[in-house]
Amino acid sequence: MSKTKQITKWEAAVLKDCIEDIKDSMDEIKSTIKEISNIPKSKDKRFAISNAQTWTSAAITDENSCLDGFSDRKISPAIKQKIRNSIVNLARVSSNALYLINHLSV
Repeated sequence: MSKTKQITKWEAAVLKDCIEDIKDSMDEIKSTIKEISNIPKSKDKRFAISNAQTWTSAAITDENSCLDGFSDRKISPAIKQKIRNSIVNLARVSSNALYLINHLSV
């Protein structure tokens, strides 16, 4: 986005909200990693897996919230596309992680 010369106040506000959503998503993924790393020593492995599923699902929700912020707003198509591409890739990785967590055997 460094090539974008100027963004509107509205675009800046939407981007700020999106950044907060992604920060939240990152925190939730960190919590997922912590839960997964604790599974081997956990007394209740199913509960730990359930927690990892919950954290990963929350991360996906935050990623989608970022995209929703761009849906009905007048945002530059170039900005919208760059953000969308990044978020879609992030959401794909999170979704794949959730798939793998869902298929863990204890």
